[in-house]
Amino acid sequence: MRGSSRNEGTGGDEDGGLRADVEARRLRERAEDGRLREAAEAGDTEAMFWYGLYLGTHNDRPGGERWLRLAAEMRHPDAAAALGAMIGEWGRYAEAEALLREAAGGGHVRAMEMLGYLLRRRGEHVESERWYRRSADGGNTHAMAVLGELCQKRGAEAGAESWYRRAAEAGLADAAYALGQLLYQRGDVDESARWARQAADGGSTAAMNALGALSLEKGDQEAAKSWYRKSARAGDDEGARRLTDLLSRSELAAELDAWMTERARKGDAKAAYELGRSRERARDLHAAQGWYEKAAEAGHIDAMVRLANLSEREGHTRQAQEWCRRAEEAMSQQGDEGQGQ
Repeated sequence: MRGSSRNEGTGGDEDGGLRADVEARRLRERAEDGRLREAAEAGDTEAMFWYGLYLGTHNDRPGGERWLRLAAEMRHPDAAAALGAMIGEWGRYAEAEALLREAAGGGHVRAMEMLGYLLRRRGEHVESERWYRRSADGGNTHAMAVLGELCQKRGAEAGAESWYRRAAEAGLADAAYALGQLLYQRGDVDESARWARQAADGGSTAAMNALGALSLEKGDQEAAKSWYRKSARAGDDEGARRLTDLLSRSELAAELDAWMTERARKGDAKAAYELGRSRERARDLHAAQGWYEKAAEAGHIDAMVRLANLSEREGHTRQAQEWCRRAEEAMSQQGDEGQGQ
């Protein structure tokens, strides 16, 4: 089930995903340094809500439930819906339904959607769709997209297009992709591509892959590579597979190197180490040392060993000894942590 959000119907915000990531990071930082708990214990209802969400999604179910219930009792506008969604995911469906009905009856748009989902799982399709419609009427783009899917499954293409279009025009990437697919199947290739581009701009890797396939149909292999590359770099396995199929061996090597470099610069120690190995095999020892050092600073033990070997080969005995010492310390610490688990 989808979790609760403080902003109902936020599908039209193209920066919503990025903002959610930033908010999640801030929430984690506040929770880990104790500020959130302090505020919650001092009676801050908003802090109770966020602390409950944090605990419930970080392996402390009792704590999460306790703080969300307290926030709900203090009439926090989203707490009952969030608690209903959370315990529904834990399999306590009867309790979840009661909480979601209460929140939905009070006008909470996301609770209406989540209640619709719960009823749909149980096979109560008529009431489920009624709640989805109420949620969609309240501006929830996710509910609009679900209604489009339901219409499409029962062959009501006009209804599906209408709901997908409403959600897509509000900025929901998944709905834009679904609308594009619907139009493509109907033969409207140009409008289909326009919606697929909007979906891709919103982060839909499925849309990126669809645009890659469309580019291939038009004989534009470079455009196809570009779309599949975007999909792959967004973490999509299908996009990576399709890109690999199109690249020559030399192109594939260059692509892999670029991807590893990007990962290493973002702090991926394993990627930095592999780049060091690659540069060492190419006898570019200066570059190899740079990547090994980056990996070693992130705690990569094999990188420390390689640096010791390089230093020894270049006659820098003291430096080699220092890297050996650091590698031994890291291995010892790793062993201690393993015994403590």
